[in-house]
Amino acid sequence: QKKARRLHIGNLPSSSEVTDKMLKEFFNTVMKSSGLSTGECISDVYINQAGKFAFVEFSTVEEAAKAMANLDGVQLLGSALKISRPNDYAPGASPSAQPPPIAGMSTAGMTMLQQMQLQQLQAMQMQQLQMQQMQALQMQQQQQSALAGQARLPTLPGMVSPAQLGLAGAGGAGGLVGPP
Repeated sequence: QKKARRLHIGNLPSSSEVTDKMLKEFFNTVMKSSGLSTGECISDVYINQAGKFAFVEFSTVEEAAKAMANLDGVQLLGSALKISRPNDYAPGASPSAQPPPIAGMSTAGMTMLQQMQLQQLQAMQMQQLQMQQMQALQMQQQQQSALAGQARLPTLPGMVSPAQLGLAGAGGAGGLVGPP
């Protein structure tokens, strides 16, 4: 399960600028501020200075998956980091590394990243549906307001309404009366 918690971080800035401690603090801060983690989530960091890459080990498989899905391209000292699984990672090696299946959908044969992407897509579709429903409701309310405004007849100065003449129930052409 250790391999499922480890990510390859490529495109590090100049080797002299980045330390293990700095990278650990950076990922802990970014994970917390983006809502992907609630506490310290980095358990170990190894930097290969010559190759401009590092391996970062997360506390849980879920945090590693969230980081990979959401932080690829995050900027560190002007460099867009490339976040991916290490070459020695085998997705099927640890059955506990797979998230629970999504209700109503078969996720057999999907990688954790594909499952997370599917969940994100479903969440976006749900948000779009809610937005469409909200817009339809607003449009319906606007139409009702417009109809209610048309139902009220304007009263001009000096004009007598049918109710004032006692013709409220009469309706029809007899209700129009000029000034008294």
